[in-house]
Amino acid sequence: MDDLIAFVRARLDEDERVARAASTPNSLPPGSWAFTDMQIRDAAGCLVVKHTWPAEGEHIARHDPARALLEVETKRRNLASLEQAHGNAETAAHEGHAGDSAMYFGMVSALLDVAKANAQVYAAPPDSREEWKP
Repeated sequence: MDDLIAFVRARLDEDERVARAASTPNSLPPGSWAFTDMQIRDAAGCLVVKHTWPAEGEHIARHDPARALLEVETKRRNLASLEQAHGNAETAAHEGHAGDSAMYFGMVSALLDVAKANAQVYAAPPDSREEWKP
């Protein structure tokens, strides 16, 4: 589990770096980029992409840096919840609280599935693993 969390965190760090590099001062809030006349502009109307085809332009505008940063933040919260649930499960098991331990391990299982699903987005890197498939 620790390797999976480290893998996803490293990919999220990369996503954050790229999104911040692509951000303009007018990139907030999410969805503030607009695709019109084969171009993408930020909320202030500043040109972000000079020319793109319609399907690609709509996709780029929908996945602006602010949205990418929100997705990174959300996935990091999911990983933190996984770690917290795992710690709670181990503590409950160690202290002999079987009911609590079972509940927390159930949460761990569900959150681990979420982490595996998040890892699938990054299945191409060489450090991705087959056992991380949901």
